[in-house]
This record gives sequence, C-alpha cells and structure tokens, in this order.
Amino acid sequence: MTRKIILLTVFFCIMLLIGCSNNLTGYIVGIEDNDIYFSDGMTQEEYEESQDKSIQQLIDENVSLISLRYDGDKEFKPGDYVKVKLDGDILASYPEQAIAKEITSIKK
Repeated sequence: MTRKIILLTVFFCIMLLIGCSNNLTGYIVGIEDNDIYFSDGMTQEEYEESQDKSIQQLIDENVSLISLRYDGDKEFKPGDYVKVKLDGDILASYPEQAIAKEITSIKK
C-alpha cells in the first residue's frame, strides 16, 4: 500500500513539473501596439493557412493565441518561429496573456 502511495505521489509531482514549463515554441502570428501575438505549437502549415488573417479573425476562429509583453529587442515579425521563456504564469483570458522574459528566433 505504501509503495502505491509513493508511486502516485512521484507521478503527480512529475506531471506538475511538466505542466509548469515556462518554455514555449511556435510562430509569431502578429504584432499590434506593444503586444506580440504568439501561437504555441502551431505547425508551419497552420501558420501558412492563417498568415493573411488579422488577429481579430484568428481570435474569432478560436486559434490558440498568447498575447506576450516583451521589453527586449523588437526585431521580430509575423512568421518568425521562436522559443519563448516566460516570466511567470500565463493568465487565463482569451487570448491568454503572459510576460516574456526572453524570445529567441529558431531557424527552420
């Protein structure tokens, strides 16, 4: 019985750590004002299908977006495939909101 409890505790701790990851990868789908709109896990094909749509159209189509605040270099543009390190949690709103600690371009 004790062994089962230990195994369950270890399992839930691992799941908690996986769920709390602050590193995301995906495409920048738009930049408006001081917000970078980012889609975590979007494939290249999905980006190509949505690249001509406005942020509002993507929101209306329920595309999973995160609005990022970022005070670093503003060298990014829509279509960039990036890795994002978050500073804190993602706020549960739509679109979700977060503060980016670091954004790094990934060459595909």
